[in-house]
Amino acid sequence: RVGLSYDAPVLAGVRPTIGPSAGKANITVTGSNFGTAQEGQEVSVGNSLCSVTTWTSDSSMTCSLPRGALLQRNVSVAVGGQTSTLPGVFNYSSPSCAAICSASGALCNASLPSCGTGPGSSSVPSGYYLLDMDGP
Repeated sequence: RVGLSYDAPVLAGVRPTIGPSAGKANITVTGSNFGTAQEGQEVSVGNSLCSVTTWTSDSSMTCSLPRGALLQRNVSVAVGGQTSTLPGVFNYSSPSCAAICSASGALCNASLPSCGTGPGSSSVPSGYYLLDMDGP
């Protein structure tokens, strides 16, 4: 019985390296050994799957960015059960903020220059939440 083996994918780059927290933007990953057709490849940003929309060649794919948050997210490419990861190369931008509101919804401040990431952050006081213009 003869088994086949393939070289592991090698992830060399990600463009762009920053994207919206709402996702739905495309990113392109480059490298090598991404397979011979658009079939079975997985791209992840952080712990979320980035759906492959275009397989250009064994060295380039484009995917649709998932919703996310935080800076320095790992990007990984998996092909045939083998994975390559670039640590901390992708950053989600801060959400577009409409307001910070009290938990009861009684008080909202819509004149904020920047947004925090959640209760207790530097821009979001404890007991309040961020009303995000980027949608659910």
